[in-house]
Amino acid sequence: MAGIWTYLREGETLEVRHVDHEGMAELIVEGLGETSRHEFTSLDAVLLYLTTLESNLAAQGWKFLDFRPDRRQTQDRRHANRLDADRRRVAPAQHLPAKSPGPE
Repeated sequence: MAGIWTYLREGETLEVRHVDHEGMAELIVEGLGETSRHEFTSLDAVLLYLTTLESNLAAQGWKFLDFRPDRRQTQDRRHANRLDADRRRVAPAQHLPAKSPGPE
């Protein structure tokens, strides 16, 4: 469910960003020059807050514009264990997959 919901009203946008952390979730609401953060320890609490927020936004004239899901499928790669400290180094040729033969 993590992702970004975007709402539009009279040319202004408001974004609600859902971020999962270890054992908790955070909703960050940004718009109209303000940012607010809300932390939750259960998915039920997140869903209740989102439902209430969406009802309040609709009552104030905000229209749902877009949802962009968080497409990451694994943990943050910045914290992954690495064999080599230099993550930018090019892998040696023996570790690259063999090229398939092209047309002759």
